[in-house]
Amino acid sequence: RAVLMVPEVALNQSSLDFGTVGAGHCKVYTVQLQNLREVPAEWSIKRPAVDSPKLKDWNFFVPEVAEGVLEPGSAVNIKITFTPTMGRDTPYTLPLPIKVNYNPKSRELLCTGKGYTPRVEFSPRAVDCGAILPRYPGQQPAEGTVVLSNLGDRPVEVVCLDLDKQYLEDEEMLRSLDIYTEAGTALLRPLVLGERPWPELLEGAPRQKQAEDTGDPQLAAARQALAALQEQPEGAQPPKQSEAAGDSSDAPAAEAEGVGELEASGQEQQPKKTYIVLYGTPMAGTSAQAAMLCSRYSIPSVTVDHLLEEAYGLIQADTPGPAENTIPEDAEVQAEVPQYDARLKELLGKLFDPAA
Repeated sequence: RAVLMVPEVALNQSSLDFGTVGAGHCKVYTVQLQNLREVPAEWSIKRPAVDSPKLKDWNFFVPEVAEGVLEPGSAVNIKITFTPTMGRDTPYTLPLPIKVNYNPKSRELLCTGKGYTPRVEFSPRAVDCGAILPRYPGQQPAEGTVVLSNLGDRPVEVVCLDLDKQYLEDEEMLRSLDIYTEAGTALLRPLVLGERPWPELLEGAPRQKQAEDTGDPQLAAARQALAALQEQPEGAQPPKQSEAAGDSSDAPAAEAEGVGELEASGQEQQPKKTYIVLYGTPMAGTSAQAAMLCSRYSIPSVTVDHLLEEAYGLIQADTPGPAENTIPEDAEVQAEVPQYDARLKELLGKLFDPAA
């Protein structure tokens, strides 16, 4: 005689309501799965092969333990994480199926939740402050007023990335930390409004970076090799590992193999130059702005006025006097004398010497 027993598991609750969770945050609930039978139960939480509209929110409810084997009388805790997406206001609903091997029936854990996305509005959306001359003495500043309204029912914190440089530096330091999962997310505590982003992590970031730079010789050698590859000219062969690490013990062997120094091939690469052109209507202040930029960054400037004055000066220097010989004897000297159009000479003369 034999007793046939079908494996079965029981949940301590049949539904989970996560409430309202802000976008960029997550909420974690824990349920317990227990085996009340006298035989082991092999269970799993997997998406069914046949898709259904009920499973459209599958990616927003993630179980931490998705499968396992329960011995008779044992139990396991399963963490369910709800993470809403940005911009969605409709509720999330998912009947999470729990399948047990050799049991045709499957249990469902009903998960529900709602996301909250902060929304603000500018009124008006565009502000026209009118025209203004840069650094014009006695001129009143042009001002405009804009109203920022919070359309939600929760307080929001607004950051201007053009003005808050500390916020950008903190974000850059957080990106350098090894705290992210394969999906590119990090599970951290919620911040209080006005609080600096996770100061306990930012304080340890410089020490971690210093430890990485000095404590790992292989990492330091790899960075040196990468820097050498970026500095060498185009078309050159990459250095060997010993050369990248600064080891010169293999130099005699390299000479025996006929490996010599790299020779530059072709023409030398000229550094790229950047030209900035300022233009505008007359009296717009382009010359003044160009002079301030050149003074601030120590770069040369070329203006139309300077070019005209230089051309007029050359014309005056090249114009012969009444007793001078206007025909050079040497043909090479004749080729070096700059030639100017008579009409251009006349126009420049009227511009810089109206009395003449």
